[in-house]
Amino acid sequence: LQHGSVKQCAGSTVADDHKMDYRLRAQAYREAFYVLDDDFSGFLERDEVNSFGFFMLGDDWNEELLDDFFAAADLDGSGGLSLQEFCDFCETSICDPGHGDLADLSFVRDMVKGFIAITKTRQDMTKAMWQSRALAVDRWCRFWVPTAALLTTLVIV
Repeated sequence: LQHGSVKQCAGSTVADDHKMDYRLRAQAYREAFYVLDDDFSGFLERDEVNSFGFFMLGDDWNEELLDDFFAAADLDGSGGLSLQEFCDFCETSICDPGHGDLADLSFVRDMVKGFIAITKTRQDMTKAMWQSRALAVDRWCRFWVPTAALLTTLVIV
């Protein structure tokens, strides 16, 4: 082998590794995008992004940061973020441009897993709350509907 061809192979390996890391990070962004897209519109609206911003920054997140985020990320001016716009913005905001190593990949995966876990917990809590309310209505109806039907029957007869 010639020295130049080894150098070219090593360079393409680094480029391939970088491309694979990007694809893995993009998969993590895609997971976050679809968790955020509550209405399944294929775009992230302001309220959907707001929940993600609050998760990432806590009390430091505010309306001004949301406006700045949309100004930077909504490249086509549609008022919502497409998957590609979201991925591009995350890639430039979360990862050090041109660096893209495995530490970035693990950071992105950890953040997305944490966000998904918290979102699932909130959904489970909301589901449990509504099930509890439905059970209370069911108990109330089991007692009062037959009682009202019996009283109505007795009054009519």
